[in-house]
Amino acid sequence: MAVLGTYKEKMYAGLSYRQEEAIIAMLGYSFLKENAMKVGYAFDYIVSEQSAKQATSHEIMLSYTLPVLPPAAKKVIRTPRFRH
Repeated sequence: MAVLGTYKEKMYAGLSYRQEEAIIAMLGYSFLKENAMKVGYAFDYIVSEQSAKQATSHEIMLSYTLPVLPPAAKKVIRTPRFRH
């Protein structure tokens, strides 16, 4: 189960819960035109069987979305073969 909220389409924060395993807190920020680059951080805290695992973990995320180029029009190829 997860809850994620955004603010001004630039910042996001959220909480997540993996059933009987971990609680996760997430933060992130978007940069550049059309939010093409995103940086995020997540912190996991293990709530069960801590003796068998590391109690916490940290994750850093970096994402970049390539721009979508508009489709190019078909190039007209002129040839004397079709001229009258």
